Amino acid sequence: NRGTLTLIGILPWSERGLRQASVDEAFVLTGNSLYNPAWGMIDGRPRTSRVATALTPEALVSWRHRLTTNTTMYAVANLRFSAEGFTSLGWYDAPTPSPDNYRHLPSYFDEESAEQAVVQSWHNNDLRYTQIDWQRLIDINRSNRHGEAHYAIESRCVNLTRGGGGIRLVSDFGRLRFDYGALFDYHSERNFKRMHNLLGADHLTDIDYFVDDYKTYTKGNQNDLRNPDRTIRRGDRFGYDYRITRWRTTLYTNMIWHYNTGHITAGVKVASSKSHRRGYYEKELFAEAGSYGRSRSIVHNPYSLLVAWEHHIGEHRHSLGARMALQGEEQSLDALFVQELYNNRLSGLSPLVKTFGAEAHYTYSSARFRLLATLYTLLRYDIGEVSHHYDDLAREYVDVIMDDIQQLHYGLEVAAEIQYSRRFASQFALRIGQHTYRGEARLTLLADDDNATIATTHAALRGLRLAPPAIALYGNVTYRSLNGWGAQIALRYLGMRYAEPSLLRRSDYITTLCTTYAERDILTAQRRLPDVVTIDASISKRLKIAKTTLLVALNVENLLGTRYIMQAIESDRMYLNNIAGRIAPTPHADRLLYDYPQSIRLSATLYF
Repeated sequence: NRGTLTLIGILPWSERGLRQASVDEAFVLTGNSLYNPAWGMIDGRPRTSRVATALTPEALVSWRHRLTTNTTMYAVANLRFSAEGFTSLGWYDAPTPSPDNYRHLPSYFDEESAEQAVVQSWHNNDLRYTQIDWQRLIDINRSNRHGEAHYAIESRCVNLTRGGGGIRLVSDFGRLRFDYGALFDYHSERNFKRMHNLLGADHLTDIDYFVDDYKTYTKGNQNDLRNPDRTIRRGDRFGYDYRITRWRTTLYTNMIWHYNTGHITAGVKVASSKSHRRGYYEKELFAEAGSYGRSRSIVHNPYSLLVAWEHHIGEHRHSLGARMALQGEEQSLDALFVQELYNNRLSGLSPLVKTFGAEAHYTYSSARFRLLATLYTLLRYDIGEVSHHYDDLAREYVDVIMDDIQQLHYGLEVAAEIQYSRRFASQFALRIGQHTYRGEARLTLLADDDNATIATTHAALRGLRLAPPAIALYGNVTYRSLNGWGAQIALRYLGMRYAEPSLLRRSDYITTLCTTYAERDILTAQRRLPDVVTIDASISKRLKIAKTTLLVALNVENLLGTRYIMQAIESDRMYLNNIAGRIAPTPHADRLLYDYPQSIRLSATLYF
């Protein structure tokens, strides 16, 4: 038997309602850490505006064939399609209906009577104020005698095609092994918006409702000049429609030299990739090739270099190792263009994100105990990002190109496994480290409607923390019986966590408006999140049924019901306070998402 052929096919489908992050003020007013502003009542039933659906069929074929006594060939090819949709509430020439928008919260009102009235509505849990008032939105739509929608549920769709293949050859010559081959990868995603529900309206006219003064100055409001003022009904595409494609070819080789008590590895990988955008709508703001058709191609040449050493001591119970790697990888696809939804202009970010990493590790292994300890450091630089938001200083929508971002990660990781007996075992893991930004980032703010430069500025990032916790601890005790019963209890601790920072509000563009240290601290201080301790428990039963095995498991996550912030994101938006004739910026509230206090999951898995 000189070869093996393997075929794998999967067809997963999912549909789930999503929660939406909110602000401290809304959580305090409702007294509920699970407050979700994305739903409301209609006809006595709850209805959410945010639903995610996904259909992702995938197929893989692999083939192994021995070419000679020294060389084995591995060939693999895979193809994946996915159709994903994410619904959300849209508004057109109308105020935002989001109940936790800053204009709808008590802190926005200057008059005490108005503020108290809003507070009372929240304390009384008046769903017309605290949640989406679906009936009101439907009534507004139906009151328009022209049938035009002011509110609707839209679905942002992504149809992804990803395929690839490769040939891998492994050649052994005594103590020397060569592992080399070629890889090919294709990634193409079609992005568009589809009308999901018109909420009682007859139609929507496909124009850009966020172009300033479009009723007075009509130039610039067409989403597609080739189909101006198109009438949109349920199921129609509108707003934007484009495809981003990336091709990549990779050649690699690794050499592994074995000696009596270890081995040394050296590897190199070189690649060539080409990316482009193709617009299917001709945006009036960026007519002709500015938005329609194929953009200029972006060519990158990723690479990686690797050197590793592994040495065993004392009958292989102890081992020492080290690894160093240098690589350059492409910027993310959504950062390649100034505004990927409707603009072919390239962002001009650094061609490659560079990464240098090094680690040293120690391993001990015996029949009942295994330990792995690793010291690591990782430096990433020339990272680029592109964001889009309403700029309160410029009073218009902007695209922000952020370049020269540097991140440093370093620390210690320890993992251990203990087998107390045939029935009892434990696993432990500890990570202590730092995840910080370094240096200064360069920011360019462009007007979204004509790409005019609003500002070129820098943001001081030194000392700013990334979101991952600096301390993470995990431990469990597992029981396995001979008759198929199992149980586990686990403890987790997360410490020194921080909100995901806004780079823009730490830039000179904003901070130069501050005249006191207190004003500057409000902008630059990074929120630290409370430490987290949770306990999880599970029980399972394994049953033999003919030639199959059925595993039934009951999992209780966060057994103690601990309420903690899972994610916090700083806002780029600003309040502009007028103090003695000057502007003093204050950031909008952080968006928070709490984890579920307790969740129970029952699963059944059949093995055959």
